[in-house]
Amino acid sequence: MWINRNVEKTITDFSKNFPVTILTGARQAGKTSILRRLFKDINYITLDDPIMANLAHKEPEEFLKRYPSPLIIDEVQYAPDLLRYIKILVDEKRSKSKQKPLKTEYFLTGSQNFSLMQNVAESLAGRAGVISLLPLSYCEVKKAHRDKDIKEFILTGGYPALSSGEIREKDLWLSSYLSTYLERDVRNAIQISNSGLRDYLRFLRALALRSGQILVLSNIAQEVGITINTVKSWLSVLQASQQIHLLEPYHQKITQRLIKSPKIYFIDTGLLLHLLGIKDREDLENSPLEGHIWETFVFSEILKFYTNQGRTNLSIPLYFWRTKDGQEVDFVIEKGGKFTLIESKLTQSINKLNLKNIGNFTRQYGENNIKKIVLACNIKENVKFKKNIYLNNCSELESVLE
Repeated sequence: MWINRNVEKTITDFSKNFPVTILTGARQAGKTSILRRLFKDINYITLDDPIMANLAHKEPEEFLKRYPSPLIIDEVQYAPDLLRYIKILVDEKRSKSKQKPLKTEYFLTGSQNFSLMQNVAESLAGRAGVISLLPLSYCEVKKAHRDKDIKEFILTGGYPALSSGEIREKDLWLSSYLSTYLERDVRNAIQISNSGLRDYLRFLRALALRSGQILVLSNIAQEVGITINTVKSWLSVLQASQQIHLLEPYHQKITQRLIKSPKIYFIDTGLLLHLLGIKDREDLENSPLEGHIWETFVFSEILKFYTNQGRTNLSIPLYFWRTKDGQEVDFVIEKGGKFTLIESKLTQSINKLNLKNIGNFTRQYGENNIKKIVLACNIKENVKFKKNIYLNNCSELESVLE
């Protein structure tokens, strides 16, 4: 069953404004499926095919002659030199065409953002529109399956094969996914040995225990038995392959008492819970990490809202706020000096304590600068609590972010 993606309009808009449109994202997030659905009449080539990858890598000019545009090229990171030749072709076509801007001639996908984006910056700067495709959001799944339970979604995660019901053996699929990720993306990125892969898996599990929390590199290094520099290197691989996100703290010069370390979040809750060994609702509800898991889920929904608009990490105005004495607001969105504040609360009842830190932030930055306050709760219906305070059940979280 196909689940409509909110990013579809963004991809269509990009295709009308860039000669090259690039879709990045974790493996199995649905990059190929969405392009082939939106552009059914365009030829498709995958460089996962070793023969195609070899031709594209060794004879890029011949490859592009044999497969003319418009063309979808899947997993283009396996032939990085191809991008230079695509640049030449789109520049030639642009110079001959009176159509400005030029519509997309090449749709490229890549799962290894670390190598792909470096080559894009070198070869296709100013010519390529880049979109990150993350797994499905709860909002998207809920539109297709009105009876989809929120905790069921958290357990399953947003990878289309699982969210659509195509695959029913969730743990087997995630185990296979993790193995493929380690063997392909991690090995290609850092040339790691078999023993190193075991350490990397321990590293992943150590991070999973900390999702939704402040990241302390020295604690990770000590627990896994690796150096801090190795922790930094491995974190960059996870970020580039869009498995995790490091959320930076919000601060201004007048607030020198703020924590400067980022918080770490897994982007997909299904993979997170798989790493934590949480298999069902009972495990989830009995876990001491349930609050952090809920916060991770809320973060993921916010992140997907912005990436579906074509925003890159650098242009997403999302932060957290925390002082050294423990005052914290989970998520701060700043636009034009105005703030939307979001607290994730795994509760069905709200009291003044839930708003304490919101009040501290408001006093510091000014009540007139607070546009909206949202409590993302596990409740059945959305409620307007007070003048600008909303209780949101996360099925329509996008509505308060717009």
